[in-house]
Amino acid sequence: MTSSPLDLLLSMQRGSGRTLGRQLEDQLRALIRDGSLPPGARLPSTRDLAGELGISRPVVVEAYGQLAAEGFLSVRQGARPHVSDCVGPATASRVRREPPAREPRIDLRPGVPDLSAFPRGAWLRATRDALRHMPDAALGYSDPHGALVLRQALGEYLARVRGVDVDPARVVITSGWAQGRSLLLRALRAGGAKRIAIEDPCFVEAWDVVERLGLKRIPVPVDDDGLRVDLLDQLRPDAVIVTPAHQYPSGAVLSGERRAALLEWSRRRNTVLIEDDYDAEYRYDRAPVGALQPLDPERIVYGGTASKTLAPALRLGWLVLPPRLIEPVQAEQRSADFGVPRIEQHAFAEFLARGELDRHLRRMRSTYRARRDALVAAVERYMPEASVCGIAAGLHAVVRLPKGCDERATVRAAEREGIALNYLGAYEMTRTKRLPALIIGYARSAEPVITAAIKELATLIVPQATRRPSPRPSMRSSITRLALLFLSAFAAPALGAQPPAATAPATATATAADLAIKNVTVIDAVNGVRKARTVLVTNGRIVAVNDATQSSTAKTTVDGTGRFLIPGLWDFHVHLTYDARLSAAMPGLFLNHGITSIRDTGGELGLVTAAVRTLRADSALAPRVFFAGPLMDGASVVYDGTGRPPLGIANPDVAAARANIARLADAGVDFVKIYEMVTPEVFDVLVTEARARGLPIDAHVPLAMRAREVGPRVQSLEHLRNIEMDCAAQPEKLLAERRQRMLNPEAVSGFTLRSNLHTLQRLAAVAAFDARECAQVLAAMRNTIQVPTLRLNAMGLRSPFTRSDWSVILAKLPADVAAEWRATGERTVQMGAPPRDSTYGEFSLRLVRMMFEAGVPIGAGTDTPIGFAAPGYSLHSEMEMLVRAGLPPMEALRAATLRPAEFFGRAGEMGTIAPGMLADLVLLSADPLVDITNTKRIEAVVSKGRLLDKAALAALVR
Repeated sequence: MTSSPLDLLLSMQRGSGRTLGRQLEDQLRALIRDGSLPPGARLPSTRDLAGELGISRPVVVEAYGQLAAEGFLSVRQGARPHVSDCVGPATASRVRREPPAREPRIDLRPGVPDLSAFPRGAWLRATRDALRHMPDAALGYSDPHGALVLRQALGEYLARVRGVDVDPARVVITSGWAQGRSLLLRALRAGGAKRIAIEDPCFVEAWDVVERLGLKRIPVPVDDDGLRVDLLDQLRPDAVIVTPAHQYPSGAVLSGERRAALLEWSRRRNTVLIEDDYDAEYRYDRAPVGALQPLDPERIVYGGTASKTLAPALRLGWLVLPPRLIEPVQAEQRSADFGVPRIEQHAFAEFLARGELDRHLRRMRSTYRARRDALVAAVERYMPEASVCGIAAGLHAVVRLPKGCDERATVRAAEREGIALNYLGAYEMTRTKRLPALIIGYARSAEPVITAAIKELATLIVPQATRRPSPRPSMRSSITRLALLFLSAFAAPALGAQPPAATAPATATATAADLAIKNVTVIDAVNGVRKARTVLVTNGRIVAVNDATQSSTAKTTVDGTGRFLIPGLWDFHVHLTYDARLSAAMPGLFLNHGITSIRDTGGELGLVTAAVRTLRADSALAPRVFFAGPLMDGASVVYDGTGRPPLGIANPDVAAARANIARLADAGVDFVKIYEMVTPEVFDVLVTEARARGLPIDAHVPLAMRAREVGPRVQSLEHLRNIEMDCAAQPEKLLAERRQRMLNPEAVSGFTLRSNLHTLQRLAAVAAFDARECAQVLAAMRNTIQVPTLRLNAMGLRSPFTRSDWSVILAKLPADVAAEWRATGERTVQMGAPPRDSTYGEFSLRLVRMMFEAGVPIGAGTDTPIGFAAPGYSLHSEMEMLVRAGLPPMEALRAATLRPAEFFGRAGEMGTIAPGMLADLVLLSADPLVDITNTKRIEAVVSKGRLLDKAALAALVR
């Protein structure tokens, strides 16, 4: 909700024949309907609005009352009126937006790091501390060449890690390397330079900026040892731009011999060298290569940026200048702008001083090395005739294809299949005789995604042709003998089959698939909507997603005409052992409702492991299951088995925490769940121990901690629980009060203590909601999947007992459970009141909408069977509530398919419909993007490659 009333453009026309009250109602109603007044927007008080419009207050009171009766406004005594949260999405908008460009299904383009790994929490802390310590004067128009505190911090960092000779007075802070390069070239041009040597191949932007500035670009070839220094004398450039640590895009490292030759040439000609220290931080199989600059700081400009180490969005770069260029570059910068935003500079200085960049780089080197290794292994397996080079450092590799392949056409063919990458020729200024090559960035994709992409790419390699290729070239048809021989070497290993004969098409359909779903509309959150497709399944995996006109054969064929295929659904928040009466029935109930994977989030270890073993033994008639074992709680345990199931175990101190994590790891858990009563010290140990074992971490926000410090350290958070307390005004006071009461002098049970704290603070925190505090909380959670369980939190808004299909839900449950739930529902309906106060439910919807708008990832889970959550069915209710909260249907689908796979690092094989993915699928009779409740209209389910039709699904329940 907006924290202050909005100004409104309203016009009252006296003498128009319509009453002033009716005019006011119509104008406000129109503003709400077209989205100009969004849900939660606060309106002026009746007194203020009457004064602004020059009308009587009773007219405004009556208009507000009418709109409240129609459901457009929420009007409460003592509170500002606001637009109702229940108002649906605007049917139109006054702000026209460009349609978003379609993102590739798999992004292998080079030049960008893994943006999801940006250390948001550490950056937020650095920004907060920088703001706290910044002098007032630093917020004004200070030195445009950069904050001294950052120039000093950079000097210390660059001297330590790159050996750069740095005097802070010679450092200029820029808006990334692009601005730094432009400023430098302008200064050189002003000093008489005309010819700039550039590596060939190189960034296209590099030669573009040279030409835009009226300078002549001089391409200098690059080979395996880097820049061809021997050609510089005959080319006679006035300056040379060089990337000695990791040349882009070839990946070459400037050899020691050529370094010496380049320095000798520069001294002899008294020429400036511009060192772009590209990708120097990421090295894997070689010792660090020092910068060139300290070898001749009088002639070498050193340029760097945070774009590859952190994120391009920071727009932070730097130049370390020779003395003769300091004033010319500073003059160019003064004429360009007032410098880089000062707050970001102070934050980066704090970030460097804390050692956060060092920690981030250590973590990312390990991540990127694993992804590089996956790329190399995949090329060796699926493209045996290709070779990989330029892999000792950086974020991309060069894949050299055999002679006779068309690199450009291959990239275009891949683009049509949703795979984005580049080819070497796109970076060349002059054509040379060389093998065709692809440029593949591995930073943004997990290892399974890279493997699957290379496997698919192997089937898309396009041979050179003497005539222009058809508009949709396909390597699945016979083009020439060369193409067939080439593909047989590439595609056969990808399918685990013998290479096909040269006279047969090398396709995924060379042999009959196990299952074909033909002429179906395919929908997933990565690829969007693909109409008229045939999906082929073999050995439990998808082997092709073809155009429906393409011929295919299969042992079993399903006509998908008029139907919609989505990935198998996940319930991301399940308790298999919470109610013993339901445990045996739950697997069938899940599959019956299209749920092919579940995440069990807490239960007694022996009971859960037994249940998991049973499910995993039943290969096709049970969902895939991932489990955590017991909740890692504090000295007080909320679910301790006293009057409620024993879901949690105590971690009263750090020694117990270490021992319990070790026990869970030995039991083979898939992740760890941290609960609400742990102390910050125990939380730290649980996180550290889980990470050391490679276990993802799920959590509630512990009551002794703030959400903004917990979120960045875990991979998912459930229930929205305790987040509201960090979104309130003065959250520190609320935290101090909770910590005091958690000392538990009354020695009450963990469940009672938690309930008391929630009663004391939850609704009070909602009432004291502070938008600025909440913005900080959400910023700290942009890498943390939120599992809001709206179905449970918002029961006061939509009781399950009042649903028209409640009897249908009960009919699938075990008889004793159905009878109990039916009786409870009848009593509740007879009472004529919701089962709980709706305040927190309304807040939950609002908070989820804010999370989505802030870019926080959302996952779908239901806490089944807690709170009358019917296993299986409840997930569809959850997706419905997510849409009600403001998520588009496609995002609700993403929450129930791809987000859970991302939590477990399995997005490369689960959550989308593409070749190489596990064959967990749901066939629907209606479009879920038109109405998300259509996910309940299930025609068939494919579980681990096995087709379950309606009869088979019905047989899974009582």
